Amino acid sequence: MFDAASPPKELEQRLLAAGVVDAASLQSALAADAELRRQYERWLVSLILQRFAATADEQALQALVEQVPFLLDEAMIEAIQRAVAHAERRGDAVNAQALNGRLQALVALKQQRRQAQKQGAIAKALLAFVQAGDENVAAAVFWQNRDMLANDDAEALLINQFESQDRTAKYHLERRRQLLRVLRTRWDEMRAE
Repeated sequence: MFDAASPPKELEQRLLAAGVVDAASLQSALAADAELRRQYERWLVSLILQRFAATADEQALQALVEQVPFLLDEAMIEAIQRAVAHAERRGDAVNAQALNGRLQALVALKQQRRQAQKQGAIAKALLAFVQAGDENVAAAVFWQNRDMLANDDAEALLINQFESQDRTAKYHLERRRQLLRVLRTRWDEMRAE
């Protein structure tokens, strides 16, 4: 993960004694020894927190997240929150504020990625809806994906992102937009009953 980072001597010796020479043997050693796993995870979290604290801007933060995707996991966010609280308790307001600023940027990045994944899933479902062979198949696609398609975001995406210069394709898209509105209305009525 971090090529230049070496574990502390005690941890390094325990890893060597456990026969760790590569990623596979590391996983085996950590699975076999719970205390070694805890010690290794503490070191890893500490290392990641150091790298996180050293990020200077959003671009560096994104690069770190690409290298360490689990930085976006709730457990890591909680570890960062604990580090902020620890800095505050020590009276280190400058570091607490800096860490908290980076934490807010990390949370925003997590939300952006979650939104992008959601938009990608909606776009995929919309594409299946638009490309369906007929209105019955399109309706079936809608009902299978109604959690994603029965909302304003999906309709806006269909209106704004699906375009064509071809007259027949434009007509087809307009018919699918109308069908989407009808199906959304039906779904809303069903939920209201």
